[in-house]
Amino acid sequence: MTCFIGLVTYDCQKISSPQPKIDGGYPNHTNCIVSLLWADGKPRTPPLMVTSDSKFRDEKLTTDRRRERRFLVDTLLEKYNVDRWQIIWDKESKYYIPESGDILRKYRARIRVPSGSVIFSDMGNAFFSEGDPVIPKIFGTKTA
Repeated sequence: MTCFIGLVTYDCQKISSPQPKIDGGYPNHTNCIVSLLWADGKPRTPPLMVTSDSKFRDEKLTTDRRRERRFLVDTLLEKYNVDRWQIIWDKESKYYIPESGDILRKYRARIRVPSGSVIFSDMGNAFFSEGDPVIPKIFGTKTA
């Protein structure tokens, strides 16, 4: 699981030179992506993104602006072969989606992890509830 702001800049600079200027400002939203990687490299489980960015909100398409945004998002989802169910819009968070057991529960509700799997995790504070690890409870697997 990783949280990120969707901003990537590529620029070649000399050492000790200032950072490049970015036109248009920084994104307001931090998304959280959950993905499982398998040791054999086979893609068994698709990733899931939780976001508070209104571009991904399922809403009535009552205005031209909303229709244009939906068209752009749908075009990009199709281009990158992402299904709409892989994106969850979180209306409760305004800008930041932190790592949490709740997000893992949302992920688990949408995918199946084969029995006997072992999940490797950094077991950071986000993966504990009242001192107990949440990953074995959510996925029914071992952790390492």
